[in-house]
Amino acid sequence: MISKEMIEDLKQRVDKEALAANMSVSELIYDIRTKHHKKELELMDFISSDIKNYEKINTDLDDKLWEIFGEFKRMSFELKGHFEKEELEVFPMMIMTNTDKNELLLKISNLEDEHGKAEERIVEMTKLSDNFTYKKEDSNLSFIYRKMQELFADISEHESKENGVLFPRFE
Repeated sequence: MISKEMIEDLKQRVDKEALAANMSVSELIYDIRTKHHKKELELMDFISSDIKNYEKINTDLDDKLWEIFGEFKRMSFELKGHFEKEELEVFPMMIMTNTDKNELLLKISNLEDEHGKAEERIVEMTKLSDNFTYKKEDSNLSFIYRKMQELFADISEHESKENGVLFPRFE
């Protein structure tokens, strides 16, 4: 059954995508860097710190939590490199007028592949955590799950702007 909350969430998503579609390339890049990269880097660092503290307190973690935390750490490491590649290589190429289009398209294709890998990691963490319910009675773990969900929602919106609005402008 579709809830009012689901409908409202969909409306907000459509509104954000429409707003992004009307932005210039420079505005979109600024939006992605300031709204998404900054927030996601902060959330990843915050969650990583909480995971580290959780691991110190709970020295007898089971295999499932090790896998969840390991996936998160790998995804965070990969995304930090991904953001750096976007900001230092690809975004400047998008703004310059004398860019080699074939080189840019190859870099965009690589970024899209990396988006897919991040999505796979998110799906895996969601599955491993039983949709963020595994050991949720532990308030510290429950808090980590909520922050992960906040991060994953932002990553989804961020990837939609890039894959659905920004990148197609160069294809």
